[in-house]
Amino acid sequence: MTRVAIYARVSTSRQDTENQVRELRDYAVRQGWEVSHVFLEKEHGWEPDREKLKQLLSHAHQREFDLVLVWALDRFSRQGIAPTLQLLQRLREYGTPLVSYKEEFLRQTDQRVGELLLSLLAWVAKQEHLRISDRTKAGLATARARGRVLGRQRIYAFDADGVRRLRASGLSWRRILKALDLPEQALSSVRRVCQNGGTDRTSAAAPVSGGVE
Repeated sequence: MTRVAIYARVSTSRQDTENQVRELRDYAVRQGWEVSHVFLEKEHGWEPDREKLKQLLSHAHQREFDLVLVWALDRFSRQGIAPTLQLLQRLREYGTPLVSYKEEFLRQTDQRVGELLLSLLAWVAKQEHLRISDRTKAGLATARARGRVLGRQRIYAFDADGVRRLRASGLSWRRILKALDLPEQALSSVRRVCQNGGTDRTSAAAPVSGGVE
């Protein structure tokens, strides 16, 4: 029986490989293949040193399976034409060619035509990555232009009524933060909640970056 290794990849921890794996397992069953390995990657496709990809190549070199099954070529690599074709060539040399669930037509064409199509798909995958990167950068630039402070969010818990009393007694915001044992980054949250009528033991989200005004 043909032994198959499934390689499923998502770009972030907020995404899940479950749907890919379920479809690929069902496909393998329909083909009469045995799934012997499953490699689950949470990493960008343009990253050349992906841990699970390196493991897959190592096991392929040991001939532990006969095929590598992926959802689509861009799930396997978004590195561009040359790096992607090099990866595919390594798999062929190991005797474990790549099979794409979404691009099954690649196996039905002449080898030279197939390589041309693979080159095109690799180019498209890389261009999509570049477009996503450009959109992300543009969005961040727009947010900065609008005065947003970007960064990882932290949650600060404090007694809003107590802060108001301290403020009413004449304490500066810096001294209030010190009294509450809060970092300077919490200033915008403390001021916003207290001035907008937050309640006792308010929890507020504040960007990491920022300072005391």
